[in-house]
Amino acid sequence: TIIEMKREPLKASLFYEDSSVESNGIRKRRTIPSCTRPFQGHQRNHCNKRMKEAIMPLWNPSDWIYHSEGGKHAIFRYNRGQHEVAGSHVEPFYGYILRIRKVDLAHVSFRSKHLNGREKVVSEGETLAKQSLDEWAESDSHKFQRLLVQPMIGRCYLDLAKTVLLPNSFCDQIFDSTISSNVIPESRLPSWKFNNNDKPMQSSQDGVIAYLLRDHTNLLPHPRLPIDTTKTPTVISVEIKPKAGYITRSPLVLPENRCKYYRTRYSLQQDLMQRGIIRKGWTKDTESSGQLIASNYSPLDLFSGSRQRIHKALKELSNNMQNNFRVWCNGNQIFGEYIQPSNHECSVILDMMFRGFETINSSTECDSSARLLDSITTTLTNILERETLLPNVQRIQLLDVIDGDGAVKIYQRLVNLCMGSQNDADELLDGESLCIREVSRSGDCEGDRLLASSPYEMPKCDHLCNFLDEVHRCHAYFREKERDGCIESDRVFINECYERCNECLDQISKDACIYLLKNWLFSLALCDISFFVTFRLISGVHTASEEMQNDDHGGFVVCASKNATFSEYAVFYEMKVVDCDPKPAKKLRNRADVEHVFNSISLSS
Repeated sequence: TIIEMKREPLKASLFYEDSSVESNGIRKRRTIPSCTRPFQGHQRNHCNKRMKEAIMPLWNPSDWIYHSEGGKHAIFRYNRGQHEVAGSHVEPFYGYILRIRKVDLAHVSFRSKHLNGREKVVSEGETLAKQSLDEWAESDSHKFQRLLVQPMIGRCYLDLAKTVLLPNSFCDQIFDSTISSNVIPESRLPSWKFNNNDKPMQSSQDGVIAYLLRDHTNLLPHPRLPIDTTKTPTVISVEIKPKAGYITRSPLVLPENRCKYYRTRYSLQQDLMQRGIIRKGWTKDTESSGQLIASNYSPLDLFSGSRQRIHKALKELSNNMQNNFRVWCNGNQIFGEYIQPSNHECSVILDMMFRGFETINSSTECDSSARLLDSITTTLTNILERETLLPNVQRIQLLDVIDGDGAVKIYQRLVNLCMGSQNDADELLDGESLCIREVSRSGDCEGDRLLASSPYEMPKCDHLCNFLDEVHRCHAYFREKERDGCIESDRVFINECYERCNECLDQISKDACIYLLKNWLFSLALCDISFFVTFRLISGVHTASEEMQNDDHGGFVVCASKNATFSEYAVFYEMKVVDCDPKPAKKLRNRADVEHVFNSISLSS
């Protein structure tokens, strides 16, 4: 939109100014919504700094629809297309999603319905008064991602959110419409209920703080991509929850829980879910124990770096998706737990996107759904094998050298050092009690090599060094067993190592406790992430040279095809991490109960 330059402030702080232009001798400037501007290059780093002042644009609840949710947050997707508005107006939120805490929505709805309007609520169509974003401290999640996660996994893999302040009326209406639409899984409904013990993030008169994020089911444009005005390219997006890509080797695993030494945590949880001992939020209430089919997916395969094993992992995920594998086509979910497209729909997508490039022979006797998933998983294999995201994530996951059982014991030691106060212990863990080191280095003891990737400075403590040396000895023992192909461990050696480690932990300092637990919580957060791989095919392989994803744009890869006419096809893609929030220290309070369930699995199962 072209407007004459005036001295008045812009109507919304979510706008930026393009370079000025001359038209008929009148100096003009173009004002474009910054939400449509990609977070690229050096601007990606600056877009997360606090704006000095913000006036929120108009928020229309009917423009946003429920998309998905996790334990704490609900995701709403902007539902108006880029070209649905008459004239040359550009939709400011096209290609974006809102991430809102469910407890905040419930609080606003409760106040609106039970306080009889005694608190001011902004009416629909009214903008909020000017707010100073400097008054809001940077959220723990934003700081965690900016200072720790981005530098360690790669800035190109994680976009930081923009903070926005939503009117109370908007939140009240979007809460009501979501509840009444019956789209929320029944098992998730309790997290939408008002609880007076839950503290909202922002006072009722200010509105609700939320986060504006890229919708990763869409792709940003790129100069190398061909522009075809006759049709919209077909875009496939896959969300994967990789889980923990390692088997614990900590000597602190309780004797009754040592099944953890032989199977991944994901595999053990599948066993427990199938037996009805534990239950996940995404399962249906009607599913009783024995009805859930255990997945054969192994995170070890996905993180292996081997093309064959990565493809095997993706095939197992696609065969039994649960909540760990979901697929979108042009922004609409087509695959997921309890979601399955028809053969006709799959045939249409295959024809639109993979015509002539299918990765399996069309003569193969399998339905269109299997053919589509095979083409998708084969393309994903080519992307995941070459990018560094998974190795970088695994490097952080391996900061867990104490296991959940050890975390329980160390947390209890920290509470004792805090004169029995769990609140004081939690404040130390959630706060900035340790310095963040800029580069990895070797510590004063051999065992510190296990935590060489830690972003935290290791405190001076002889008992900590002795403990880490014991952990290092235990890791070396298991590596030797694996090389020899021996599955059974020496119970005497493990018991002795267990006792020596516990003796060390009974004497470690407060800073040493914080150091070990912060690394464990960091690992736990990266075991619970999701990432999106979004891609589209490009016509003309000769025009596309392979390129890794970087801070400015996505990557390009050339994939092999089994089609007789076309031996290769080119793909433009983006990989982005989502749901990467810090784990609060209060999770440690009941951690013993979480770990206790594993003693029901025998070592022979």
